Amino acid sequence: GGYADGYAPDKLPEGEPLPREDWVSEEGRATGNFIVSVDPMGRLAFSTAILEKKGRAPAYVIEALTGKASDGYLRYLRERGISYVFAGEDRLDCGLLARKLLVRFGIRRLMVAGGGVADWSFLREGLLDELSLVLTPIADGSTTAVSIFENADFLPPHPPVALRLLEVKQLEGDVLWLRYQPK
Repeated sequence: GGYADGYAPDKLPEGEPLPREDWVSEEGRATGNFIVSVDPMGRLAFSTAILEKKGRAPAYVIEALTGKASDGYLRYLRERGISYVFAGEDRLDCGLLARKLLVRFGIRRLMVAGGGVADWSFLREGLLDELSLVLTPIADGSTTAVSIFENADFLPPHPPVALRLLEVKQLEGDVLWLRYQPK
């Protein structure tokens, strides 16, 4: 499963308007291991600020938001001790997000695993230095299958990005591991 607990409740905490400024939990920052949730509208639910999955080190949640996130959602995150950063007004600016993650949390390296739109957003902004792709010999045929890179309607057009093959490894079960670098 995913890392979020579904969607935030319809009834969010009320109060005075909050400034559209980053909010950082010092306790969370001190953990040193993070999962950045790309959630431009501020809709995901979390029961806790620290995610624990079997076989993985505990990770502190950081929400990447746009100015479209509601005040109620910001209060919801603060109540749980979840830090958030604003990276754009209407749509996520991946470059701004990367800079803020470095400055606020010391994050120098990211693994982008957010689906086709997130992957394409980071690639098109020149923020991916490597694509690690594992091919399994299974055919689906579905017209709704997930794609690695996907341009969303809200993103401006962008030309294709050429990739250069770095390495191919054949793994157990006829699986291939391909590593590429943007040209």
